[in-house]
Order: sequence, then structure tokens, then C-alpha cells
Amino acid sequence: MERYTIQERVDITKIYYRNSESVASTLRALRPIYCRHNLPARSTIERLVEKFESTGTVQNVPVPVRQRSARSVENFAAASASIEEDPDQSLIRRSQSFGLSVTSVWRIMRKDLGLHPYKIKLTQEVKPLDYQKRRMFVNWAEQQLENDPDFHRKIIFSDEDHFWLNRFVNKQNMRYWSGSNPHELHESTLHLTKWPSQLAASVV
Repeated sequence: MERYTIQERVDITKIYYRNSESVASTLRALRPIYCRHNLPARSTIERLVEKFESTGTVQNVPVPVRQRSARSVENFAAASASIEEDPDQSLIRRSQSFGLSVTSVWRIMRKDLGLHPYKIKLTQEVKPLDYQKRRMFVNWAEQQLENDPDFHRKIIFSDEDHFWLNRFVNKQNMRYWSGSNPHELHESTLHLTKWPSQLAASVV
């Protein structure tokens, strides 16, 4: 029915009522006006008449667009304030505080606020004495290699099994929301507190 103009729909409706509201008579009256390929089908005439009798018009009534309550001005402002207060809070915790789904919060932050979830980069904390210790180890290793070219093949490292006693950052789940790359670094100690620690290295 979309292929017919408003005027054509009005004419079809008038012809229907002039022919005693008979679809068959309407089709016969329309044949001289429309070619065979453009002739309205019986179902088209029935739908057109039904629309006219129920709405009083032959025009297509626009379907109202459902407003998305999740992506409202209030939620935009709340998300923006939340980002400024804690830019590295997870989407799950943020959605729980807003009372919204994770998908809605993600759309607000990505599409409406134009933010991007940057992945954090982990670096090891290096203390002043670490440089001297590293230099001493390198000198020792070079000396061992001079004495024995196969020295590096004789080092055995065991596996490690431990539980973290302090907060450990999982960079796979950690995201920093920002409009531009903040180049955020998380510095941690080289040897975190753990229990039990079973890491051994020996030279044979």
C-alpha cells in the first residue's frame, strides 16, 4: 500500500463506497484506471478501507518512538560526575550504583559522553638499590658464562604457587574511562606479599 500516493488512496476509497462497498465491483472499476501490474490487490483495498474506517484517514499514522528512559539527561549527568570522581570503576559496579543495565551504562559512556575505556599499564616499582643489584647480577652472570658457555642451560626454575595478601590489579578487567588517553600507570612492588610462596631457582 506504500506504493500508492495519498490522492490514489482517496480515489480508491471513494470508488469502493460508490460501488456499494463491494471489493469485487471496486476492482472492476479500477481496471481501466490502473494497468494490470499496478492494479491494487483485494487485500490492499480491504486494508485501506479498514484504516479509513478506524482512523478516519488514508495516511500512514507515524508510529510513536519509545523514549529510552535509561539514556536520559539525568543519567548522562550522573555518569559524567561518576567518571570525574572515579574513572577506573568497573562497569558492573557503576551500573549497580545507577540502577541500570551494564549495556545502558556502556552506551551512555561510549555513545553519549564520547569516552573510551583505556587499558591500564602495569609497571614494577624500582627502588634506588635495585639498579645496583641488577648490575651486580649482570656482572655475575657474564662471569659465569665466561667460565662455562653452557651455564644458562644449567639453571632450573621451579613453578610458583601463592595467594596474594594485598590488592592485585587485573589489567584485563581494569579500564580507565576518559575522552583522551591518560597514559595511566599502576606502579606496584616487584615482590608482592603472598602466602605460601614456593618459588625456587637452583644451579646444577
